[in-house]
Amino acid sequence: MADNLLAAYFKPKSKNAQRPDALCLEDCARMIKTVDSAQKATAHFERVKTYLEQYPGDEDILIAAADILERTRIKTGMLETWAALQRRFPQNGHALRMNLRWLRRGKFMEEGFTLINTALPDRARDVAQGVVALLAYSEMQAFGEMDEMMAELLPLHPDDSKLRILYAKNLMRQNRFVDAHNVVKTIRHPERLSKTPKKIIAEIEEQAAFQQAHGGGDVVGLLGRLIARFQNRVPRPRAKNALGGVVFYTGQLGAGGAERQLTRIAAQLERIRVAEGQLNGVALRAPIRVAIRHTNAESGADFFLPVLQKAGVDTFTTINARKAEIEDLGLNDPEFEKLLTFLPADVLDNTLRLVPYFRANNIEVAYLWQDGGILTSALAALIAEVPLIITSFRGLPPNLRPDLYRPQLEGLYRNLASVPGVVYSSNSMAAAKAYSAWVDVPIDRFKVLYNALIPASTAGDDSDLAHWQRIQNVSADCTKTVLGVFRFDPNKRPVLWVQTAAKYLETHPDTRFIVAGWGNEFEKCQDMIEEWGLQDRIFLLGRSSHVGFWLEKADVLLHLARYEGLPNVVIEAQIARVPVVVTPAGGTDEAMIHNETGYCLDSNDAPDMAQTLGYLDKMLGDPDKARQMGEAAHAFAKARFSPETALNDTLRLFMNEPD
Repeated sequence: MADNLLAAYFKPKSKNAQRPDALCLEDCARMIKTVDSAQKATAHFERVKTYLEQYPGDEDILIAAADILERTRIKTGMLETWAALQRRFPQNGHALRMNLRWLRRGKFMEEGFTLINTALPDRARDVAQGVVALLAYSEMQAFGEMDEMMAELLPLHPDDSKLRILYAKNLMRQNRFVDAHNVVKTIRHPERLSKTPKKIIAEIEEQAAFQQAHGGGDVVGLLGRLIARFQNRVPRPRAKNALGGVVFYTGQLGAGGAERQLTRIAAQLERIRVAEGQLNGVALRAPIRVAIRHTNAESGADFFLPVLQKAGVDTFTTINARKAEIEDLGLNDPEFEKLLTFLPADVLDNTLRLVPYFRANNIEVAYLWQDGGILTSALAALIAEVPLIITSFRGLPPNLRPDLYRPQLEGLYRNLASVPGVVYSSNSMAAAKAYSAWVDVPIDRFKVLYNALIPASTAGDDSDLAHWQRIQNVSADCTKTVLGVFRFDPNKRPVLWVQTAAKYLETHPDTRFIVAGWGNEFEKCQDMIEEWGLQDRIFLLGRSSHVGFWLEKADVLLHLARYEGLPNVVIEAQIARVPVVVTPAGGTDEAMIHNETGYCLDSNDAPDMAQTLGYLDKMLGDPDKARQMGEAAHAFAKARFSPETALNDTLRLFMNEPD
């Protein structure tokens, strides 16, 4: 369970408490400023501990300590630490912004917006609150909400030039120079401004003039317009029975379903290339490669990297690569080069690192995975003249997932569809239909490739064995086991899962419920279980890398997600002969057969508790039926989601063969 890392120093501040002197505060500021490595931050934190003891409960020292902890690159506990600081010092704008930063990183966007609404209720009228909210929305990358607030706030304060300059600077960081120009035009008496704001205004005017001349300043649609310039490209010819350079690209290799699929397919193709040199009569002429934005170990972004390394897959991390200059790309188009400078920073940065890589390795197939990966690599593939560019959509589109939304995506996808040599793929028909409707691209443009799953090992480690022994000891009279495997975040509905378990136990006390997973709502669910006295019936394991061990103990898998792509755990359960009770989220109903391999609820938006309980009772109350469903589930999942099927479909995709 993650804890507030500074909890030991949250001592009550006495009335006679001494304030830190100027030298102490200067020392803290110097330590923060001079950190250039995680090791140095760790050393600085040991020093700041003395100040924490000397000035217990002091706001400035606690905030400085948290800032130094940030620089140690520790991840676990930082959200809880900043949340505790924000509650302790509700007027501290820095604590609020850092709390929001970690909420965004954890994709807890709804919680972030609730926090802003609570902490800054008068932000659209009061300047002081509005300034803090401006920075808060920036942390959340909630630029639409920021604009709505400023549209109300600015007219109420027509003489506030500082507020306008601050907002304009934020718009500049978004490359929205035309919008920034419209803001600074409302400043009264600009001739009275000091040198720095005058310089800012001059830069805004220059950049806005260029944007006005090239598209009216629509920065959000800029990437799509740049992509549209390739509508008449003629991809270079490719051999019919041979596959050249292939690269899979994604943002990171964390412990997610998409990352698991990517590494599994890339590794198997490379093994086949080395061992056989061909697959289904197609010669594999070049190494299979994987490019990744970053593989930061502290954040777990390297989780699947060992799989690729073991298979000998060539991996390339773009963030550590040489970045080309725009003029080195050989575009021979000054206007295009200038427009590139207005792209979001991460898109431009990645483009300048990927183009040389694609060219140097003569890539002929760029397989771009997930929205973030596609956003930051599609333009690079086009500039590098990669003949075949394939998107891999995993799950529902960002317009249905606010935590994943970036406004550039819609124009990107709509314009990519008209570029020769671009193929859209997804891992479910539900995802394909949702993307098709969102960007108004015909559904026949999408190719569906289902996930490849292999039976999960039933072996467990010492921790799993100890957990199971304890569970058996305290629930020895239980004869049935319901399993859940999910992240403890609002999308997976852990609270509803625990509530459902508690309700079922009211009439079926001979059942135990087990969950493997971790996340922001873990502690909340644990508290609910303790409050209800159900510690001997509902068991939260935390993280587990041995799902197969727990599937072997289960009679039913219960999965109540709001949104899904193609949920791997539902497939893994069925391969293990465990029937399922699921919501129809995303492609879930393509991953099972209702009434044959399990039961699918009527709604993923508002699951009906009575229906869920009824389906659980149908299965758990009839062991023969459950066994029949388990066998049917195994046969279905093995046929649709086999590695052989996935490899063959992937090869056909790479060769751009018709279905």
